Amino acid sequence: DWPIGFTMAVNVSGRELSETGFAGIVDEAIRRYDIAPQRLCLEITETAFIGAWGGIQETLAALSLLGVRIALDDFGTGYSSLAHLQRMNVDIVKIDRSFVENIGRSDRDRAIVAAVTAMSHALGMSVVGEGVETDHQLDTLAGLDCDQGQGFLLARPMSAEAVAELAGGNRLGG
Repeated sequence: DWPIGFTMAVNVSGRELSETGFAGIVDEAIRRYDIAPQRLCLEITETAFIGAWGGIQETLAALSLLGVRIALDDFGTGYSSLAHLQRMNVDIVKIDRSFVENIGRSDRDRAIVAAVTAMSHALGMSVVGEGVETDHQLDTLAGLDCDQGQGFLLARPMSAEAVAELAGGNRLGG
């Protein structure tokens, strides 16, 4: 079993998401590799939703029924629309690093992060601040009630072997 709270995040392109049967492919992988669905998070950028909204919305609903978590990646840099956010079936909003980078020096960036965090929480979504490289950024995000941080301060990119070692094994279940 993986440590409590350990989740595997996988980037998914708009093209993959709009493929017929994508949710079935994910379901098959979950079953084949005995992955606890709540431990899998599919990360999708805002631009993935452009042009294929209907089909993608159905796929997201099917993935949610499987128990897979969905994250809206790089929020704030694409076509951020409150109407889209309201209709999207996502669990997590990941605030783009461009807002986190100057969060300690820019009142505007701090205000944007605070507003996105409050709005996301009101919609039942958790929030991740991306690109955390300093303790000050992490502390500021925590002070704004951001749920999690992601970035080089916390961990560098790792090989599959390093992740398995960190997790205490190579099983994704639990």
